[in-house]
Amino acid sequence: MLTGRVDQATTVAGLDVAYNTSSGRLAAAAVLLGATSLEHIGSAVVLDDIRFDYEPGLFAFRELPVLLDALDRLSTRPDLLVLDGHGYAHPERFGIACHAGLWTGIPSIGCAKSPYVGTSEALGEVRGSRA
Repeated sequence: MLTGRVDQATTVAGLDVAYNTSSGRLAAAAVLLGATSLEHIGSAVVLDDIRFDYEPGLFAFRELPVLLDALDRLSTRPDLLVLDGHGYAHPERFGIACHAGLWTGIPSIGCAKSPYVGTSEALGEVRGSRA
């Protein structure tokens, strides 16, 4: 059992989502590999409808539910997660990789395909505030 040390991970799962916006569908995939050998251990794909419109800064709300479903379908629980998206590098210091790590209890790394572009203002104190 991994105790939070990434260097002790024996398995790693990569997670990503692909979209077909014309049909309103998505595919979430989880691929499990040996951490040092990169041997394929298992994979899972979940097909679903897009349930949350894209909103900058709220990527986890769009992708995490279906990614967790794909993760649950793996035959082995991974020691480490690598997600397409930001983790601590998110402007609010809590991107999808942080959400995944907190939700699953599995150490998680964000590996975004592109840098986060734009700025955000401080969130207001009133419930429902947006930035």
